[in-house]
Amino acid sequence: MNDIRKQMIEYAALVSANEPNWSPEEIAEDAVEEIRHRSAEDELKVGDRIKVTELMKNDPSPIPVGATGTVDGITLGLDGKIMQVKVRWDSKRSLHLIFPEDADIFVVESRLALLQAMEHYDEIFTLTKNERESS
Repeated sequence: MNDIRKQMIEYAALVSANEPNWSPEEIAEDAVEEIRHRSAEDELKVGDRIKVTELMKNDPSPIPVGATGTVDGITLGLDGKIMQVKVRWDSKRSLHLIFPEDADIFVVESRLALLQAMEHYDEIFTLTKNERESS
């Protein structure tokens, strides 16, 4: 079982158990979005295009939702994980993303993770629908 498929099935099962009123379509869509967020930190590299998807919580003058920019630099912590991301925003504004605090507020516009997740959308939808019908 490929890794993204496995992650989506596990995530969909968790959401299904915790959100009994959500439709199979909502659960499958949420699973795709979750994979997009998870893949952002794993795949982030200089030159990637990113898009803000949620309001920045800890900034008095946040970059607005929907804003796009290009990763211009990445600072790693002593543990080798991303600590700070320098972004050249299309609006010409300068604001770095701090990890892990800002890791969930943007997506990498590279289509790899999204395409892989979308390959499993119908399967997640069907699994969730069948699970709900058998309950």
